Amino acid sequence: SIRRADVVLLLMDATEPVSIVDKKLGRYIIDEYKPVILVINKFDLVAGRATSGDYADYLDQVLPGLSFAPVAVTTATDARNVQAVLDLAGNLFKQASTRVTTAQINEAVAIITGDRGPGGAGGGAGPARIYYGTQVAIRPPTVVLFVNDLARVTPSYERFIIHRLRDLLPFKEVPIRLLVRERARRTKPGQPKPDQADRPGKPRTRRRRR
Repeated sequence: SIRRADVVLLLMDATEPVSIVDKKLGRYIIDEYKPVILVINKFDLVAGRATSGDYADYLDQVLPGLSFAPVAVTTATDARNVQAVLDLAGNLFKQASTRVTTAQINEAVAIITGDRGPGGAGGGAGPARIYYGTQVAIRPPTVVLFVNDLARVTPSYERFIIHRLRDLLPFKEVPIRLLVRERARRTKPGQPKPDQADRPGKPRTRRRRR
């Protein structure tokens, strides 16, 4: 059902802690890059003891990979907020179906590279230089970045980039698939040819599963 879905509603009981099953479903949703709404049902039973903000903070702790996902509270017995959840699902589908221009991607890249993000992979080298980026697919929005040195793109730097792309582009509440490729090096006359991994058509690639 998750694989087939355009938008997933992950339904949880407001009177119960998040279960191992909920966490496993959350992990699968992340792996499938699905837009998701975290729906907290039976909210009327905890009225006066917790707010929707309290639940959002709690879910950030127990489902950290879904921190981008909106949280909705419902009371299914009287259909309270059910239509609002369906409307929100339509909005997430629209976000996931959005395509932005290469110019917009590179404006965002310019801002990101100007930020003081996480450093590189040791040795004081600093993060990789991002040459340019482009969006290559929708549902999920998929962005390819071309860099000078794939080894210097650490997992923390990838998470930082995704977070900033979500801030700067119209993908604020949906997963982004990030592909990082090392741009083929140009050789000068008399220099040895690059390794096969660096030749055009054979770029080194790392895919961020987030």
